[in-house]
Amino acid sequence: MRILIATVTAGAGHIAAAAALEEAWRALRPDDTVERLDLIKFFSPLHKKVHADGYVKLVEHAPEIWVCCSARPTIPRSRAA
Repeated sequence: MRILIATVTAGAGHIAAAAALEEAWRALRPDDTVERLDLIKFFSPLHKKVHADGYVKLVEHAPEIWVCCSARPTIPRSRAA
C-alpha cells in the first residue's frame, strides 16, 4: 500500500505530528511505502510569503484573533428526552 502524509511546515508541531504518523505506520506496516509531502512547495511565492509572515504578524499584533481562529468550536450535546 502507498501512504501519503500531506503536511505544511507551519511550525514544529506539524512536522512532529507528520513524523510520528510516519513512524507509527512504518512500525505497523513495514512493507508499505510511506511518503511525507510538504504542501508549501506547491504554494505560489505570494502565498508562501503570506503564510510565513502572516502567522507571526497575527500572533504579535492580534493574538485574540488567533485564539478565535484556532479554538475548537463548542458543539452543544443533545439531551436525551
